[in-house]
Amino acid sequence: MHLLELPLDVAVIILATAVLVHPKPANVLAVHSTWFRIALPFLHSDLKFNSIEKLALFANGTSPLARCKYRTVQIILPGGAADTRLWTIIQRILQRCQGNEGESTVNSVHFTMNSLASDPTLHLIADALKTISPSSFTWTGPDPENNFSCAIVPAATGPLLTGIAPWSNLQHLSLSSISFSRCKGATLLTLTPFSHPALKSIHISQGVFLAPRSIALLALQLPALTRIQLVDVYQESIWGPRVRIADIEHEVAPGVVDPELGVWEGTRRIREIVTCEAKSERLIGGDRDREMA
Repeated sequence: MHLLELPLDVAVIILATAVLVHPKPANVLAVHSTWFRIALPFLHSDLKFNSIEKLALFANGTSPLARCKYRTVQIILPGGAADTRLWTIIQRILQRCQGNEGESTVNSVHFTMNSLASDPTLHLIADALKTISPSSFTWTGPDPENNFSCAIVPAATGPLLTGIAPWSNLQHLSLSSISFSRCKGATLLTLTPFSHPALKSIHISQGVFLAPRSIALLALQLPALTRIQLVDVYQESIWGPRVRIADIEHEVAPGVVDPELGVWEGTRRIREIVTCEAKSERLIGGDRDREMA
């Protein structure tokens, strides 16, 4: 049987798989006009880019995208994203994902890339991200997990938090290889508690300069949160102490917790939803020195 003679529901399954696994999915669409009509929405619902050149080509496109209820945007850039056009390009890409009525259809965004401290355009991160309001956002580095690096440099952290602040749809937030060294304890929180009523889970791994007070306030001021997972997160540099549950509980004080909740209930909530994990160990320094003392 010829592929064009297959029942529509079978053809949809085959073509949806083909555009996801084919190294050049546009070739699948070019076979036949029927295939183009069926497969285009699947191609546009899962946008994946692995080079600046591909990002720029898509950003400069003018034809409307196929109508999709939800879209996923993945940007995977090995090494440093040294092109100063990057955040302007990303903003144009996210703008192309707007629905017909100007409402973003982007449901999930996943960055696997480094930011560079020398990049003078990091402030544009905020403008790029304010274009959308996804339910899931992940930014991690391209390095292996056993390589403790900084993908989100201090100069990028502030614009990142500013950009995600208006996301009322956000439910899941995951940040890896991030430095909060330019963010005072309150900065992380004044942006977050009042803007994310639907936020259910936060995952932070390989983070440095994160104050325990920040986590305490997040847990106590965001009632929808059911999980905060900290993996290899440090109060200062990686040579200092990790963030531990006891440190977070210590921040539960009358000035932090809602009087109606009380210190006891505030402490209980932190124990229920916050986990602190140590995945990577050092031979010397930091917690290991403290434990051996």
